[in-house]
Amino acid sequence: MPRVTYQVNVEDPCVWDYLFIAWHDTSKKLDDWKDVESAIKEWVIGKGSISLNDALNYWTILSVKPSRPDAVVNAYLKIQKYVNEHSSNIDFSVLNYFNTSADLDDEGSEDPVEILRVKLLDFFAKELHVIEDAFTRYLIRVQGNPSYDSSSRNIYKAMAETGTDIPLDEQSNVILSFNYTTPLLQSPREESIYYHRNVHGDVDRFSDESHGGYDYHVIFGIDGQAHMDEPGVYQFTKTARVLKLRRQYLTGEMAGRSIFDAQSNGSDIAEVKFFGHSLGEADYSYFQSLFDQIDLYGGETKLTFFGTLSYPANYDAIIRLMTEYGKTIVPEAHGRNLLHKLLLEDRLKIATFDTKIVA
Repeated sequence: MPRVTYQVNVEDPCVWDYLFIAWHDTSKKLDDWKDVESAIKEWVIGKGSISLNDALNYWTILSVKPSRPDAVVNAYLKIQKYVNEHSSNIDFSVLNYFNTSADLDDEGSEDPVEILRVKLLDFFAKELHVIEDAFTRYLIRVQGNPSYDSSSRNIYKAMAETGTDIPLDEQSNVILSFNYTTPLLQSPREESIYYHRNVHGDVDRFSDESHGGYDYHVIFGIDGQAHMDEPGVYQFTKTARVLKLRRQYLTGEMAGRSIFDAQSNGSDIAEVKFFGHSLGEADYSYFQSLFDQIDLYGGETKLTFFGTLSYPANYDAIIRLMTEYGKTIVPEAHGRNLLHKLLLEDRLKIATFDTKIVA
């Protein structure tokens, strides 16, 4: 099968376009959004090909240049040209003179190569908004599909009614959405939804804020657990981005609610249900916080992962998530035993939707 050619918008290119072309042409699969976020992380903090650290080494004139694929070399050259054309405060010439820490004049002087690296990270962070905004406009078009609203409501009802005898109109459900749309909050609103939070922004807010002159972007990013103190890197973490994100606009009683009100009021969270999430590493911090809150190991909360016949639940991703979370549990033996414990207690299930529900 011939390769699909990635086309750059020549009228309005973005620096990330050259990286996506290189990843594509070096056979890096970006089939899921989690893979794209992993690629962003690889560029920002990685050491190998394709990464900013490797590019800095390539751009350093006196460095020994190991062999690189033509696609990578082409990307590095185009990125350098693009940055030169779009930024007046980024000077690649420092790479000609400062190749080692020994080149610094005074002890304690700032490394100009490190300064360049941080400036480049700042540039790439701003350019990431181009990708985010393009994706937002795509989602707005998807939202306009007449079947989008009804399909979303069917999925919600099927999830809510699976594994319980409680009628939907007597349920009180919280939705933590990693999507960027809010069909269930549109009129008529689903009354069984106690609280709905879009973690990484919503496209309706994007439209409203843009018309009001406010700079608003939905969020793509990397897991922030180990990178909040790294100059230039923290701005790519979802934690830092959420801190700057204007809170979702909620109306009525929902405006004063929060995700863990049930526990605050003396009740328990009976079940956590997952659908459509890649369970990628970029969101592990959220899952750890959630699992800690419900005391996943010692509590009684159940987990159900949903899929469809066409897009089944990802067993490997579920196992990785449980394994990684298990590493945070003390004592260590309990963490290693987490998945077995959940299965023995019938607290972890995988369910499949009828295809007609999501059509």
